[in-house]
Amino acid sequence: MYLSIDLGSTQFKAAVFDANLELLGKSAYTLKYHYPPNGGVELNPTDLVSGLKYIIKEVLKSATVKPTLLKAIAIDSQAQTFAVFDEKGTAVTPFFSWLDERASTTAARMASVPPWNNLARHSSFGYLLAGLQACMLKHFLKTNIIKKRKNSRFLLLPAWITELLTEKAVVDDNLAGMSGLFSLIEGRWWNNILEDLTIAPQQLPDVIPIGTSAGTTTTRAEKFGLPAGLPVILAGNDQTAGAYGARIEESKSVLLTLGTAHVVYAVSKSLPKPSRDIIRGVYPGNLFYRMSADSCGGNVITWGTNLLTDGNYDNFFCLAERSDKRKGIPSFNPEIIKGGSWTDISISQGPSEFVFSIIDSLAQRSARMIDTVDPHCACKGILAAGGGSRRPLFVKLIEKYAKRKIRTISADPLQGAARMAVQYLVDNRK
Repeated sequence: MYLSIDLGSTQFKAAVFDANLELLGKSAYTLKYHYPPNGGVELNPTDLVSGLKYIIKEVLKSATVKPTLLKAIAIDSQAQTFAVFDEKGTAVTPFFSWLDERASTTAARMASVPPWNNLARHSSFGYLLAGLQACMLKHFLKTNIIKKRKNSRFLLLPAWITELLTEKAVVDDNLAGMSGLFSLIEGRWWNNILEDLTIAPQQLPDVIPIGTSAGTTTTRAEKFGLPAGLPVILAGNDQTAGAYGARIEESKSVLLTLGTAHVVYAVSKSLPKPSRDIIRGVYPGNLFYRMSADSCGGNVITWGTNLLTDGNYDNFFCLAERSDKRKGIPSFNPEIIKGGSWTDISISQGPSEFVFSIIDSLAQRSARMIDTVDPHCACKGILAAGGGSRRPLFVKLIEKYAKRKIRTISADPLQGAARMAVQYLVDNRK
């Protein structure tokens, strides 16, 4: 049996799978965010420990599996979220989420300043983002939100969770590459950026290849209901884990995930060139990924359902099916915060046309992302997963604009993480 843990942005989730990757049980815990002024987004470490204990207890109960029957633990995670710890392992700050916007002005100011202007060459991202761990550190150290101490350690969320279980702070190269502190081309923490921040590599977690073991659980894991001696496999970010669960490296397909955000993901044999239009990084099996993400996705549809159909998704898509193109379809411009706005409105248009315009606009954006990730149609097919993939109208419109057929599948990050654990044990069988 294999325990998978997904340290997501909305929820912590857990699942137990057997050796054939059949699901035996699941659990989830919704995170409680705090919002300081000026765009802050934070998580309390105490609540995160409670959440981890809860999902492990509940998933073992759901699967009716004893902890002693587990063979390994696999962890995938949100990227960039981190906290500061003292030498005793005590958090001296909350966890700063990748959603935090307080470093926006710092990111804009540093974009043309060495070595920050060279970040795209080393990082997963093609430009500076407020939510990068590197940018948040620059801003928080300057503004004293983080007090600089000689023995401080700066741990990404999965590195801290790993330390709680194994007594060693470790992160995989897939997630390290998304921090802005790690060089993908050098395969280590990026010295130039660390020197600018006056941080030593020893203040950061150890880095291992994605899909390998961070160590084994110690007796400290017993507080989470887990025995000592279990390998802890690090499975990267949730999109990578989902893609690995879908086995896109075998089918040589593009994976389109239609969730809260819309994401297009593909695998290559070499590290893609840096670009503002893609996110890139390390994939299991000595491969690499390229990904395009759009924050205007299912969240915009949720806004539309609340505005036009009292929050009912089925009614929303049924209403779109009844739209009359002869009346003209208004132009919809999605927005992350406000949901969106319309232009080209006429008196003949009704709710059906407005609903259709939302879906049509998001379909066009998804098709453009497919063209960005796979511009020469080198991949053999397009797979679609996520809640939006279960809506035939949505998939049909994306096919229309991408001019490519799409096959709907299930791509579960928890299953992908478990697959990495299974593969690791197979590869390291004595």
